[in-house]
Amino acid sequence: MKSVLSIIDRNIKLKLLALTFVIAISSYVSSLVAVKTGGLYDDISSGKIASIEQGLMPVLLFGLLCVLSAGLGMFKWLMLELILLQNEVSLKSKSAKKILKSKVSYHTECLSGERSSQVSGGVYAMWSCMRMVVHEMLFTCFLVVFSLYQLLKIAPIQMTLVTLVYMVIFTVATILNVFYMKEPRKRANDLANEFVGKTAEAIQNIEFIRALNAFNYEQNRLDKNIKDGYKSDKKVTYLWAIFDSAKNLVRILSLLTLILLSCYFIGKGTLKPGSTIAVCLLFDKILNATWPISYLISNFSSNLIEAKKLVELLNNEEDETLKEKSSSNELESNASTFASNLIEFKDTLVLAPNGDKVIGKYNNIKIDTRKITALKGVTGAGKTTLIRALLRYYPSNTDNILVFGKPLSQYSHKELTDKIYYVTQNAFFFHGTIRDNLIYGLDKDVDDLKLISVLKKMCLVSDINHSEKGQEIESEDKILDYKLQEGASNLSGGQRQRLSIARALLKSPHLFIFDESSANIDSVTADLVLTNIESYASSIGAGIVYISHDESVRARCNNEIIVQNEAFPQAAVNF
Repeated sequence: MKSVLSIIDRNIKLKLLALTFVIAISSYVSSLVAVKTGGLYDDISSGKIASIEQGLMPVLLFGLLCVLSAGLGMFKWLMLELILLQNEVSLKSKSAKKILKSKVSYHTECLSGERSSQVSGGVYAMWSCMRMVVHEMLFTCFLVVFSLYQLLKIAPIQMTLVTLVYMVIFTVATILNVFYMKEPRKRANDLANEFVGKTAEAIQNIEFIRALNAFNYEQNRLDKNIKDGYKSDKKVTYLWAIFDSAKNLVRILSLLTLILLSCYFIGKGTLKPGSTIAVCLLFDKILNATWPISYLISNFSSNLIEAKKLVELLNNEEDETLKEKSSSNELESNASTFASNLIEFKDTLVLAPNGDKVIGKYNNIKIDTRKITALKGVTGAGKTTLIRALLRYYPSNTDNILVFGKPLSQYSHKELTDKIYYVTQNAFFFHGTIRDNLIYGLDKDVDDLKLISVLKKMCLVSDINHSEKGQEIESEDKILDYKLQEGASNLSGGQRQRLSIARALLKSPHLFIFDESSANIDSVTADLVLTNIESYASSIGAGIVYISHDESVRARCNNEIIVQNEAFPQAAVNF
């Protein structure tokens, strides 16, 4: 619980403290309404109030008390909802930041859909937990205390003792309920998150599933998870039924006991009929307030499990390579001022994201950043692994990698990405316009003429058939408003690759790295695209590295490096 409280901002905690004071007042006023109801009945039945004139003021005061009670209830609800909204915004913002800057191993430990589910579920769980504690449990505790106090004032102590016995039995039953449901609830939550992850995975690979006609196979894979979840939920349901039946029995026995005691004390003349009404109303308030508590505590326990996953994320260690570094010796923008124009790998060990095994070992690889270089090697030789180590996506002994004469470990992430621009095999596109996707990640404004120019150099302006895709355009510049679906699925593979490469023409690094970036482009278009890329790189004094199995791409290079991953010598070079 302490860890969950730690992720709530201090100003929100202070507001919750102020709200607690409002809830205490609201609870006390609510208990007074029951007492005043009984008092009003006594005055009417005894003849003290025998006319409208006599009853006007007492009824008016009673009405004002009811209005105050309702007003305080609405005010505490509104105040709580605003606090919860503020907390939700804060948690979402902090979660997004943590997800983006967490270590790579955090993202590879489970399905991406599971992580998304944990974040959204965790934020909702925090909302639910805070609402339950403040609006339900805290209010109930104050109401029970004030109701018991009012009972002691107006009724014999035996009736208060019956109520207390009910409260004790109810509390014990609730604790046992939560204890026995903890593991089944946790299991059910884990299976629910796993189902979200598997469903998201299926949606992402729907084309592959359709191509293999693997609908039944995928359905069976999801059904197994669904059936396991059903078993866990069924166990939880049975436990609910058992404990609810026990608590219902105690509730009925307590109410019957109070009625019998009321008859006894009225007969003895120690309890007024109006006080009996007040006692029943107070007990009813306690019953109505405490009965949902078992559900609330059980749900609270369940939500707490989800909230702790959010705590785990927010307490997750940020990737050291992404932390800002103060540098009194920042690199000059002109490559000629570097100590070296080489990128060197000397006895470099590359580890898996979680650091548990070596996935790459490279020695004496030198890349001249002034040239157009081809990285050559069979599939599995570790070409992409080498580049991922250079960009610190995979952990490595970074002091053994020299970038422009400087150890890789001495670069901030910004310095490194300013100097090296990497076009990955799988480009990232989101639902939005081509303009939105082109300027993604840029720290400067780019006008539309420039954007259209780079699209032309990638042979995209004349290539995208808008009418076929259902998006009519009036003029050439409207291509920037062309809507892309998620993953740019409404573009062909070659168009996606060229749009990904187009982003490179908006950057000014000292080295471009293209990883199989022309694999889906026909040879004629590929030659035009790569010629434009090379011309642009030459104009800004940048080098190029091509990772490609295409002989025509490697033929464009004036330097060739054979990559051998010594961690897997069986992946020998064979040309």
